[in-house]
Amino acid sequence: MEASRILALDIARGLAVFGMVIVHTLWMYADKETQFNSMLGTVVHFLGQEAVAFLMSMGISLALSSRQLVSTTIKRGALLVIAGYVLNILKFIVPIAVFGTMPEAFINAYGWQSPLNASQYLYLILTGDILQMAGISLFVIAALRYFEVGKWWIFAVALVVIGLSSELRGLQPGIKGLNYVADLFFAENYNVYFPVFPWMGMILTGFALGKWFKELDSNLLSLFKVTWIPSVILLLLSSFAVYQNSSYHFNDYFHLGPAGTLLIMAGNWLFFMFLYYIADSMNHHLRYFLVYCSQNVTTIYVIQWTAICWIMGIVGFQTLNTYETMAMMVVNVIVTFSLQALLDKFVLSKARLKKKSSATQVTRKATAVSHS
Repeated sequence: MEASRILALDIARGLAVFGMVIVHTLWMYADKETQFNSMLGTVVHFLGQEAVAFLMSMGISLALSSRQLVSTTIKRGALLVIAGYVLNILKFIVPIAVFGTMPEAFINAYGWQSPLNASQYLYLILTGDILQMAGISLFVIAALRYFEVGKWWIFAVALVVIGLSSELRGLQPGIKGLNYVADLFFAENYNVYFPVFPWMGMILTGFALGKWFKELDSNLLSLFKVTWIPSVILLLLSSFAVYQNSSYHFNDYFHLGPAGTLLIMAGNWLFFMFLYYIADSMNHHLRYFLVYCSQNVTTIYVIQWTAICWIMGIVGFQTLNTYETMAMMVVNVIVTFSLQALLDKFVLSKARLKKKSSATQVTRKATAVSHS
């Protein structure tokens, strides 16, 4: 039971991580016809909703983690926020200002022309993405841990965050500087792709589910038994609400409304249940690869976005047809995981050198003591 639980969680997150490379390749390289009027575009856009599986599994992992200290959670949150801005520099500023390879079509998509001015560079650096949102969510989870908030109150906070997403969308205090902070929470435009409202609600839901799982003696099957019927009901009701008022409840994928958020969450939770039952029968090579993706989610995310944006200087921005896009998906997968493998070797060699250095120091101290 324990192995299946961990495996199902890693498979869900691993699929989301691998899917990111495919989805981002489509968004940046494929022409409009391929993106919106092809089978490839339809399938890949559907897979893009796996971001929710990543966020919910992140919340569950936080609840199950042995690193429960508030200070540790805050530190991890800060590192994620910083990583988000470093990534913006790598994927935007470096190819524009250093390499000079960013396609002009990409610049034009913002309504700009080269060369960019300081405010335009700052806009790119401050673009909000999933890393900033995840980091802010960790600050909130640190507070929940500090006050030892129970699962039902966490569910309540998640529902408030999700339920108010459309009502608060675009809210700004009208104060320079604070407007950007407000956008990180309530953005309606693409200067922030993953505003805290509603996306943090998905992480908090996973966090509450993880706490519930622990209360059920770490029996995932018991958790499924009490959640599958509510999940199906939520899936049906949210689908109906989105159908009735799509602009309010769904809006667009990055700036979701309440029912759209709940619809994707319920669907992904049911999919996670499915993964639980097939995890042990999955091909072991595929299983190993997905677990590897899960364990290296942050670095893979940074590497794949950087590679895609740098390679865009060669293939162009939204210029490829279906078959060319599929070929570049393969290329980006190979490049991403080759770079991740090199990073793994670098980290491993560094750890070995550190271990060797520590052993040498211990030997020298022991020698000095024996001589004395």
